[in-house]
Amino acid sequence: VDRSAAMAVHEESEDYMLEHFKHGHLSAIDRTKEICSELRTEVLYCLDPCKLCPILRWFPIFIRDGPLQSLLSDVVSGVTVAALNVPQGLAYGLLAQVPAAQGLYTCILPPLVYMVFGTCMHMSVGAFALIARLAGEGVLQVVPNPQQDPEAAVTAAVMMAFLSGTILLCAGLLRFGFLATLLSDPVLNGCIMAMGILIPTSQLKYAFQVTVASSLSWIETIVTLIENVASGGANYYSLGIFAVSLFCILGLQQANSRCTCLKRIPIPAELLVVIFATATVKIFEPRWQLSASSPKVCPSSKFQTSRPSEQPSWQS
Repeated sequence: VDRSAAMAVHEESEDYMLEHFKHGHLSAIDRTKEICSELRTEVLYCLDPCKLCPILRWFPIFIRDGPLQSLLSDVVSGVTVAALNVPQGLAYGLLAQVPAAQGLYTCILPPLVYMVFGTCMHMSVGAFALIARLAGEGVLQVVPNPQQDPEAAVTAAVMMAFLSGTILLCAGLLRFGFLATLLSDPVLNGCIMAMGILIPTSQLKYAFQVTVASSLSWIETIVTLIENVASGGANYYSLGIFAVSLFCILGLQQANSRCTCLKRIPIPAELLVVIFATATVKIFEPRWQLSASSPKVCPSSKFQTSRPSEQPSWQS
């Protein structure tokens, strides 16, 4: 078997070298014809509506086979994704230096768009911690204090998302995906490791209920947290909710992975913890005084937009 596999690899390498030799010795006319043929194939591929919108191919088949057959699986999948997106969306909104409710809005559109243009049924699209952190850094460059001017922060985040999407769309049409291969694994691993340290540190101010400027560096953030805790400014009720929530999530996740009965329909740990923490804070907030520095999740009134004559503070 090993000899047959070795012979097959050898024959394949010989065919590749022969094809490469022929390709390198083509005349200018033949090379031009080959390039035109490749361009024609690419154009026909891009003009195919089923290639641009795969939903035109699989949705009629889905309707023909009967959507009720997979209704239970679709409902369980939808509830599972929603249970993960609600707490993650709130956290990503805070990471992006915008109101937490804006993070929930970003969880709605990406799956709908990918349903039309996507080709992989197992792909999960949407915001994640790294993108939220980078967006937050960009917002801080434009709006120094997003908590005092949330409308300007939202405007800056929307413009950044629009420009980034436009650049990615143009790069996709020009087939620039190969540029991702220029980033080495050590660079990517280092970036992910750094974000794994920066993101939890930046969220500790909500656990201790202390005021820490978002524009501080990592060392300055740690020093400010230690100074606030040492001076007695931390709220230990909030810290207790944070610790209990963390242990509940870890415990429920372990139960979902070890219990056979929970593998098909797992317990939505994140969603239950969000409901429990929100109800606890709402009931005991007057006694614990948690409203001083707790993030505002949902707006109390309709979102107020600037009048044409008014400009956000970051534009002046």
